[in-house]
Amino acid sequence: MISVCIPVYNAERHIAATLESVLRQTLADFEIIVTDDHSSDRSMEIISRYHDERLRVIVNDHNLGPEGNWNKALQLARGTFIKVLCHDDLLYPECLEKQAAILSSPANTGVVLVCCRRDIVDMQGRRLLSRSFPGRTGRRSGEKAVRKIVRSGTNLIGEPSAVLFRAEAARKTGLFSARFPYVIDLEYWCRLLRAGDLYCLQDPLCAFRVSREAWSMSLFKSQRRHYVQMVKSLADDPASRVTAMDLWLGRMTSRVQVVFRRLFYLALKIRDHES
Repeated sequence: MISVCIPVYNAERHIAATLESVLRQTLADFEIIVTDDHSSDRSMEIISRYHDERLRVIVNDHNLGPEGNWNKALQLARGTFIKVLCHDDLLYPECLEKQAAILSSPANTGVVLVCCRRDIVDMQGRRLLSRSFPGRTGRRSGEKAVRKIVRSGTNLIGEPSAVLFRAEAARKTGLFSARFPYVIDLEYWCRLLRAGDLYCLQDPLCAFRVSREAWSMSLFKSQRRHYVQMVKSLADDPASRVTAMDLWLGRMTSRVQVVFRRLFYLALKIRDHES
């Protein structure tokens, strides 16, 4: 069984589409765990309209924040495999089936995490571009994948919607950490990859939604700062095999990534203004 964990906070605009994208999966053996972090909007009213025996809804007595809410959902998961799905992202119909097939294959017993190509969409669901881990579909060693991520200056594996991982590996890895809040997912993927390998699918199997809140330069700078802090922590750990050269390249390329992100969101602003 797969556990699809959906941490929710003030998600009234998109939570229905997110839930329906899970319920339309071609693989039916899953549970949905919704942890609502004391939302103040109509999120719970919308979620309560769904009556499916695979759906479990937990409402927090008080706001735990992203780290606490993500970890609460993770700890409630009962499946063999786990996906954390942000409340405004989407899964395409074959996502769970194709990713679970990789982790279920006897040939991939050493794989702890599978990722896929994801579409980047705007608030209206219009596709903007696609991103994926570089290279062909296939397996990468955990150590080499982490070093490639460090050198790239960005999250090559992808957002939570793009990832399915083994519950057994998660138990060994521990919980999500908000030590570097803007790369909370990537930091966890890197820790998971200490326990095994990565498998990359080039099929587009999910969509990550970007919002206007992600358009500020202050956010870009915070993301870069947290990324650099995270990769430095990896370099400080001899077990990661991250070298000083990897770290230097990561710092340089992360600067370039900030410029690319700024230009990308600027183009979105111009397009929205003209449309």
